[in-house]
Amino acid sequence: MKKTPLGGKLILSFSLNGFLFLLGIGLAGCSSAYQPSTFLSPTPSLAPGKYFEQEYTAPGIRFRDYRKVKINPVNLEYLENKKEYEERESVKKSMLQVAQFFQDHLEEQLGQHYQVVDAAAPADHETLVVIPALIRIGPSYRLMDVQSRGVGTTMEGSMMLAMSIFEAKILDGGTGNTLAFIAEKRSSVRKKSVIRASPFTHFPYAEIDCEKWAARLRRMLESG
Repeated sequence: MKKTPLGGKLILSFSLNGFLFLLGIGLAGCSSAYQPSTFLSPTPSLAPGKYFEQEYTAPGIRFRDYRKVKINPVNLEYLENKKEYEERESVKKSMLQVAQFFQDHLEEQLGQHYQVVDAAAPADHETLVVIPALIRIGPSYRLMDVQSRGVGTTMEGSMMLAMSIFEAKILDGGTGNTLAFIAEKRSSVRKKSVIRASPFTHFPYAEIDCEKWAARLRRMLESG
């Protein structure tokens, strides 16, 4: 029990699932970096990057020299628990909405620097081909309940915890050669009120994570 700045009391109540999930993240963080899925096989020599947790860029590559970008549909084939998600129609629908949301934001962000060409169109030497994949998109776990009691006031809420994983390949449209690999695992803790504002009922953190990834990919490509 901890005193608040107003002289009240802050009461924290941890959930078992949230605690175990947090413990798992802590143990994983102590052992090694996130190991990419088979989507990136053969596993490249990834290293901590400027824009993402792990990156690899082929020597001498200048992304800003390309004029166009082709963004393949977001790959869900390597998504953890995909088969389980597809068994419930509402969860499957939410999963597909997340993929489309991410696709739209990638096109919006990368379209600020490149001409976006249709995913079905052939690519040429002026085109970057981005192949994104979602490896994990939740769900969230209740980490703890928070109750703050001040002078004449009581505030209650919950803190939620979730993890999302994104990977991507970037190819030269003319040669098909791989120019870059990306892998990132994001762990988020947010108030329940933020989760309720998400349009994705089953994957409430997805909106925030996808927006951040799309924006960071734009910065990486236009600066490199």
